[in-house]
Amino acid sequence: MYISVVTFNENEKAAVEALLNDLADGVSRWGRDGERAITRKCGEDVWILEHVPLLGQGNVVAGAELARQYRLADGTPDYVVFYGCAGVPDTLEVGSVFLAEGVNYLSLGTVDSGTGGEKVTLKNKWFCYTHPHSGVEPLAPIWFPLVRQGSQTLEELAPLRTARVAATDKVIHVLPGKVPDPVRKPPPAGRVRVDTVDLR
Repeated sequence: MYISVVTFNENEKAAVEALLNDLADGVSRWGRDGERAITRKCGEDVWILEHVPLLGQGNVVAGAELARQYRLADGTPDYVVFYGCAGVPDTLEVGSVFLAEGVNYLSLGTVDSGTGGEKVTLKNKWFCYTHPHSGVEPLAPIWFPLVRQGSQTLEELAPLRTARVAATDKVIHVLPGKVPDPVRKPPPAGRVRVDTVDLR
């Protein structure tokens, strides 16, 4: 089992490094495997827990890292955990830890950079129905199954308060530029070369 934990800032990096240090302190079955990973034997299986500190923020940074991890030649992770600190509506909750039980997906729409200037199209940004009606319907929340370990739920194993998360995205359309030249490499022996360019 190979689990990659990705962090985005110094506070998150320090928290995950402290966790790995605690797990590999010599008392547990975890041991160090280089500077950023720990491993343990679990029967015939080997578990690897690796930390990837990005020290960069944003959806694009996260997406690029996910793509990088899944095109590695020397093995891809079974799970990628994005460890992030989120905002809270009440300042008294700053520094608290919650177990996410569900998510509201808020699609903030698209941004078109056309000849007439920038045009923003709102798709959805509401948690619930509005009165009077806004003309934009809320999306149903997605509830996470709280994973079981034997007869116990994750909620019982990690006695944390539960919370609902808001997830957003954005799609940016840009005017087409010069079509890139396809990468031309000699095909491996016995294979036919096919050059393609994705214009989507």
